[in-house]
Amino acid sequence: MSHALPNADPVHKVSIVSRGRALGYTLTLPTEDRFLVTRSELIDELAMLLGGRVAEELVFDEPTTGAQDDIQRCTRIAKQMVTQFGMSRLGPLALGENESQPFLGRDFGHVKDYSDVVAAKIDEEIRRLVEEAHDEAREIVTKYRDKLDLMVQKLIEQESLEKAEVAEILAEVAKQSPNNPLERTRIRRQARDEASAGAAGVVPERKRLPRPTTHATTRRGLVSSHPVTCTCPRVAP
Repeated sequence: MSHALPNADPVHKVSIVSRGRALGYTLTLPTEDRFLVTRSELIDELAMLLGGRVAEELVFDEPTTGAQDDIQRCTRIAKQMVTQFGMSRLGPLALGENESQPFLGRDFGHVKDYSDVVAAKIDEEIRRLVEEAHDEAREIVTKYRDKLDLMVQKLIEQESLEKAEVAEILAEVAKQSPNNPLERTRIRRQARDEASAGAAGVVPERKRLPRPTTHATTRRGLVSSHPVTCTCPRVAP
């Protein structure tokens, strides 16, 4: 996933050796130090986190609990984008206040300062961000399913793959285009709507251009569709 997303950090290591509760991990590291994160980077990170769940759905046709941590992180990032970073359709708004309450627990420190209508819109935006990321992850995994199977075989043999080995396996994987994830979402939605319309037998309505008409020029240079008759009296020479 990270190799195909233009705004994601590169993969440095993939392993199926269990560490604690994790049955395996994918290590991604930024190419340089950074203190700010763009919206495009966060959206691509959402898609990367959902790659494991999408692989379960495509390979096993049934999800498991293995993607629990990834789903929690994905939901948390989407919620922060909506309520803290102002990166949703609700605009640049900070919704809710976080007060530090170490003795009461983190959830008790969240103060709801918005209405139930706004809360419903927040839930809708979080769901939209996660679903759009899921759609892109599914598109990538479906397109490069053969690379997924090849990496699985290598991991079964070696248990861990370093950066160079991962790059060799995914050499033919192209970056998603365009770089802007919002534009990719728009193109994907447009293609889906056209496919649905074609399946339903709906022919897009074509606008008919008006017929060209012959215009006559008046004395003042204005254009009129009717001939102009001059009623001025004639002056004798």
